[in-house]
Amino acid sequence: MRSLLSNQIGPYRKVFSIDRRVLLIAVIGLVPAWIVTGALVQSHKTYRTHLAVEWSDRGEAALARRDLSGAIDDFRAAARLVPQSISTELRLAAVLVSAHRLDDAHRELAAVRDANPKDGSVNLALARVAVERHDTAAAISYYQAAINGTWAGDAFDERQAAEREMRALQRPMR
Repeated sequence: MRSLLSNQIGPYRKVFSIDRRVLLIAVIGLVPAWIVTGALVQSHKTYRTHLAVEWSDRGEAALARRDLSGAIDDFRAAARLVPQSISTELRLAAVLVSAHRLDDAHRELAAVRDANPKDGSVNLALARVAVERHDTAAAISYYQAAINGTWAGDAFDERQAAEREMRALQRPMR
């Protein structure tokens, strides 16, 4: 009985041992490919960040020349290269406000807020845009979110500024 079972399993052992070698070779070949892919992805991210800095610099230069349209295009290009850069989005929104493109500024900031709803700086920028749009209720809501939001570093001064601006907005006109 044992020899009959050995004869039946024997061919499968040979196939299984070949499959194990093939698997080992495949894994040995995939590990370097995975490492190279990781390095390429990181290199691409670094390159995009470098390009974003260049576009931001161009935007600042356009602002110095008082070319708001060029600055908007440059900051928008920088923001698209590094979509998670809140500082670039805030800068773009500030230039849009300067160009009196309040709806565009609100749209850009609202997209950032969707990803970072508790970010104090984003909420403060949205509050200021709402003030420019004469939307007092939205401005107060954004000011409150800014005051209660998270800030990079010590945010005491920023929270106080937001609170002062909100109080000034709530004061009745004389």
